Amino acid sequence: MFVFPPEHWGREASLPCIRSVSSIEACALEGVARAPGPRLIVIQGIHPAWRLVSYYFPEDWIEQGVVVAHANRARPGGAPPGLRSLVVVNERGGVSTEASE
Repeated sequence: MFVFPPEHWGREASLPCIRSVSSIEACALEGVARAPGPRLIVIQGIHPAWRLVSYYFPEDWIEQGVVVAHANRARPGGAPPGLRSLVVVNERGGVSTEASE
């Protein structure tokens, strides 16, 4: 439902490509779900897209490239205090978590 291959893939958006992207997204979402919230989620690759992550985790702050997204919109001064985790999603869907106090 959420898999939209980039336009430059063109006809290369075959079933194996879609399965690969879906696998990366599933790994990333499962990893993020394990971290205590509220979270700052930093996505280093192009998958999963920040819109997909914000759908499942609407209360978290998400950074992907130049995009900073939050359900309540960005506030001046960046992310608010009180975030419990920094979650980094790499280009393969792997997740590393750093808890903050």
